[in-house]
Amino acid sequence: MAKVITQTIDIPVGVTRWWITKMRETNETFANPLNEIFSNKANNFTMTQSLLANGKTRMTTINKFATLEDYNRYVAFMAPFVTARDAYNAANNIDYTEATTEE
Repeated sequence: MAKVITQTIDIPVGVTRWWITKMRETNETFANPLNEIFSNKANNFTMTQSLLANGKTRMTTINKFATLEDYNRYVAFMAPFVTARDAYNAANNIDYTEATTEE
């Protein structure tokens, strides 16, 4: 069974997502460890975008991990940043939800 993390992010007009901010701060290297995880083509990452009636842009990302090891690597990588991400989202009126399921 694959672990799947689904993230839904509703972003106000003119606000930059935390992820983009972090990439800029690190000269585009922040995601390098995740790129390694997703270089395993059995793992899958998709992103969709839509405009909501309230003017926010909804981004939905689905991270599907073929192995528990890759899922655990992803979670371990993100763990130190969760508090900062959530604080940034709250300060910028970004609605963020995340759910983990199994397929």
